[in-house]
Amino acid sequence: QMEEVLTNGRIKPAVNQVESHPYLTCDRLLAYCNEKGIVVTAYCPLGAPGVHGDNVAAIFDPTIKALGEKYGKTPAQVCLRWQVQRGVVVIPKSSNPVRMQENSQIFDFELSSE
Repeated sequence: QMEEVLTNGRIKPAVNQVESHPYLTCDRLLAYCNEKGIVVTAYCPLGAPGVHGDNVAAIFDPTIKALGEKYGKTPAQVCLRWQVQRGVVVIPKSSNPVRMQENSQIFDFELSSE
């Protein structure tokens, strides 16, 4: 679809907003958009439990929890930092002031490639 927009559209998109999280990485789309100079913005960057007929959310994943413990961060912060390190803009949703503050504290650590 992006190729069709770029080929037939008059205005090149600046941003492509897609659902993306550790269970839906969109690697090929991210690479394509990077190649074309289009920013990728991720909604549901922590996963979307129940949306796809399951209760899976990345923040409950044992590996992500373990990484949070290793870095002294919450699983949500690990997920957000992973996206930022990939060059993805994230839109975490929260109305909880504590979580909103936590979501902004992802720039004082870096995930290793392990």
